[in-house]
Amino acid sequence: MTAPDILLPGTAEQRRTWTQFFTELDTAHPAQAGPGLYERARIVLRDGPNRSNISTDRAATLTMLAAAAVSEPALFHVLAVHTCLIEPALTTAAAETGATLLQDFQRKLRDADWFGAMVITEAGAAASQLAVRTTATRAPNGFILDTPDDAAVKIMANAALDSPPRLGMVFAEILCDGRPQGVFAFAVPLQDNGIRTEPMLVHQGMPVDFARIRFDKVFVPDQAWLHGSARWEPGRGVCDPAGPGRLGSSLAPVANMWTATAVALAACARAAVTDTIRFASGRPVRSQHRFGGTLLDQPLVQHDLATATAFTATASVLARNLEYAAAPAPGPFHAEWAPFAGVDQHRAVTKAWIVDAVEQILRTCRIRQGSHGFCSPIPGWEALAAGYQAAAGDNTLILLDCARALTESTPHDDPRNDPHNPLRLLTTRVQRLATELAGLDPADTSWSTYAVELGRAHGDRLAANAITHAATRTPELAAAATLVTATLVDRHLAWYLTQGLLTTEQAHHLTTTLCRQIPHVLHATHPDPPSR
Repeated sequence: MTAPDILLPGTAEQRRTWTQFFTELDTAHPAQAGPGLYERARIVLRDGPNRSNISTDRAATLTMLAAAAVSEPALFHVLAVHTCLIEPALTTAAAETGATLLQDFQRKLRDADWFGAMVITEAGAAASQLAVRTTATRAPNGFILDTPDDAAVKIMANAALDSPPRLGMVFAEILCDGRPQGVFAFAVPLQDNGIRTEPMLVHQGMPVDFARIRFDKVFVPDQAWLHGSARWEPGRGVCDPAGPGRLGSSLAPVANMWTATAVALAACARAAVTDTIRFASGRPVRSQHRFGGTLLDQPLVQHDLATATAFTATASVLARNLEYAAAPAPGPFHAEWAPFAGVDQHRAVTKAWIVDAVEQILRTCRIRQGSHGFCSPIPGWEALAAGYQAAAGDNTLILLDCARALTESTPHDDPRNDPHNPLRLLTTRVQRLATELAGLDPADTSWSTYAVELGRAHGDRLAANAITHAATRTPELAAAATLVTATLVDRHLAWYLTQGLLTTEQAHHLTTTLCRQIPHVLHATHPDPPSR
């Protein structure tokens, strides 16, 4: 896929040097599960062209992570948790408190002697982090971490291997005289006494050492408490200006993971589309009904790959926008299902949309390559996308919280716009779904179905606006923008017809417009376009 700079992370020089680095790494140290994964990660962090984390050099880190995801999805996950979550959180906390213990941890992470692990999700709470049950009971000069029962066992942290050592960012509910004081994070070496880890089933597409972790009355010193603006006052417990928003503040670095996920999956989609178009353009077709030509000359394949290309461009634009977006200003925190939408709703919904879109893109590319697709890197990239349906915030829970917020404040559109314009139609869909949802009782069994549909509609609107705006600055994206917006409306054509927003004649015109963009999209991204 020939991609303009507006679709790509970092600078041209950063992309060139990191691509070359991973090409050499793949030759000298081929991907492998187990300790070999961390050896490759250590080489990247110690010997790569630019040693940084997302706080110290955002563009370089995201460029590195994009290249890592294409090279080895499991490597991306380990590096992203390390450079986007744990290192930034430790850097901020060490600067705020001056704690020598945190500074020591920070050095070990920076030198890749230790690796970071996010320890928040619990077995009994599934993908929601609002009901953390691991406890941190106040003790002299520190806290006692404890897992009260099997439902509170932590899961999904990359910490099953004994080596290299892991530093966990462990979330627990602070207790003072049995009274809950809020959920906070603690920096905990996971090799300490009293911490029991056992491996979870390894997914072959993502061979990361995921673990179950149990804490058995583990002492954690005060200096390891990542308290932010909160303070401990004898006799009163935790005094926290953040109040109910504490969990959101503690999870702020997760916004870095949404950006990293978006950038990485967009890179995987570009690689898959490029490889599939190359494959299809060189694959001769032989059948009883059609002789000669290539797979890419077939109208069905053209439609599928043009759509995959256009949505890849959209995912890339959204990822690039997140790369350069300013950090959200602190504000009111409210979440009913998961804390992530309360941290930064726009980034969270964008992450959810990109994951869904890239899963479909990769599936299309794998199918269009036939048996070659099954034996290509694509299944590994699919495993990465599937994993991030839940990792860094469960997509369904993000959409539920987004929908709740939209019932209180729906987007507006310029009434002067053509009501049949696809962008206007997408906005109208969000408005009407929000109105319908506001009239439903949350206890109604249909509420969550409507809510997820509303969250997805909002993501579609954000995506269509992003690629349309990008096309005004980069004309070669115009056909992709038209194809994407028309496709997003076409997917719900029956709804638009029953709502009276389109006539059958207008719906037919929309479908015709969609089909006409296919050769233009392929021509913009393939040097030798198909003959028809």
